[in-house]
Amino acid sequence: MRTCVHGLAAVFVVVLFLTSACFAAPVSPDQAKQAVQGWLVLDQKPMGMDMQGSSAQSVAAHAVSDGDAAYYIVALSGGGFVAVAGDDLVEPIVGFQNDGSFDADPNNPLFALLEQDMRGRQAKARSMTGMDMSASAENGANKRWATLLNAAAMAAQGVDLSVEMGEATISDVRVASLVDSRWGQSTVGGENTYNIYTPNNYVCGCVATAMSQLMRYHRFPVEGVGNNTIFSIKVDGEYQHNWRFRGGDGSGGPYVWDDMPLVPDASTPLAQRQAISGLTLDVGLAVSMDYGNDGSGTNTLYAASMLPYFFGYANAIPGFNSGNNLEASARNTMVNPNLDADLPVLLGITGTAGGHAIVCDGYGYDSSTMYHHLNMGWSGSDDVWYNLPAIDCDPAFTSVYKCVFNVFTDKTGEIISGRVLDADGNPVSGSLVVATSSTDGSKVTDVTNEKGVFGLVGVASSTEYTVKPYHSGLSFVAQTVTTGDSGDSESYTSSSGNVWGIDFTPVTAVDAAGAARNLLLLQ
Repeated sequence: MRTCVHGLAAVFVVVLFLTSACFAAPVSPDQAKQAVQGWLVLDQKPMGMDMQGSSAQSVAAHAVSDGDAAYYIVALSGGGFVAVAGDDLVEPIVGFQNDGSFDADPNNPLFALLEQDMRGRQAKARSMTGMDMSASAENGANKRWATLLNAAAMAAQGVDLSVEMGEATISDVRVASLVDSRWGQSTVGGENTYNIYTPNNYVCGCVATAMSQLMRYHRFPVEGVGNNTIFSIKVDGEYQHNWRFRGGDGSGGPYVWDDMPLVPDASTPLAQRQAISGLTLDVGLAVSMDYGNDGSGTNTLYAASMLPYFFGYANAIPGFNSGNNLEASARNTMVNPNLDADLPVLLGITGTAGGHAIVCDGYGYDSSTMYHHLNMGWSGSDDVWYNLPAIDCDPAFTSVYKCVFNVFTDKTGEIISGRVLDADGNPVSGSLVVATSSTDGSKVTDVTNEKGVFGLVGVASSTEYTVKPYHSGLSFVAQTVTTGDSGDSESYTSSSGNVWGIDFTPVTAVDAAGAARNLLLLQ
């Protein structure tokens, strides 16, 4: 029986190779369903979400053009859903969650993101030349399609590929979701919760929700915000004057963070709803919210300047790429070092119904594909692990184009982050990591978490550092790292001064001796 299974696994590899060599076509609803089934076979806990026993059920096509869907939503039997690409040259598993159902509301940030992002990916795939297609098939997405479809086919024959393929199929969550709040824009249980104090009880706006969740996470400011500043805001297209901050007591006093439940429900007392609404109003005033019956909106990037100006944050940087998608490597350098340091960021996304602000608060890999956790500000509905776009697309399909990062309460500068691993590639927790400035000898330190991750926050911009971990029984070679300059809260930037991916593994006794000899030769 054991020999038979190995034989089938070998057939799987051969079929995978042949399939990946010839794939280049739109995906059918049945293929989308089978891809999800294969994905569940290979990893029943993707990004730590328990999906054991789940199976692919109904399939809904979205963003259909000329008979082809840009993406599909595949419902899961145990609750939740998977967003699947509509073309086999696009990363197959785009996003997923393990409870609830997909809300195809144009105002839903996830729906807006998928509609815009997946149309862009589909258009990019369709514009590929033969050489582009070959490169795509060789480098990833096409192979992953083949892997998932063949996994589903093999599972139908009774082969347990999760056993056969082992560790390669297990997710690597680098940073689990940091933000525990599940806030929205208006009511909970039929009662105003985020909009008690907004004009006419209009929705507070997605920027206010995202920014308020970020502030609730930091539980900052600690001091009162005062109420001397008079704000003028637009309501139904007309300016209203004489609006003031409420703070935590209606008069600009300190916010009472403990009175703001992370997940309000129908039984949440009025006083707690008022505490949340006081914060969301103040944020809305600070970022010049435009309130209306059809929705409330403003620029996500205003958060970068208003967090320091009105709320006492020491640092916040606006990332923007002239209205185009943030380039993937630049975006990851904005986002991932912050997440490594347990600091969520804000993302600005856009879709056919307009822009949205969301919170990005986790990241990791599933079968080598990077996913980020997105808190959509939709009362917890449609919070997902999402494969952010990694392609250059036509500006008509811009989707993830703004970022507010390096939000610090008491520091300025940049972040250097990475991991400390043992000789077998396992994370080493409790390691002291020290960054020493080559300019003045100042040091910034952090201790690795259970994932071996460290985040050195507040290192100086445009400065060379020597970074080295220290751990009992292990020896590491220092690395020299130079930060860039992210700028300030008033200047938009398309790049980041952060440094990400500074990973360490211990040296052996032979390595250490060789390094010592080389050092002597240089002296």
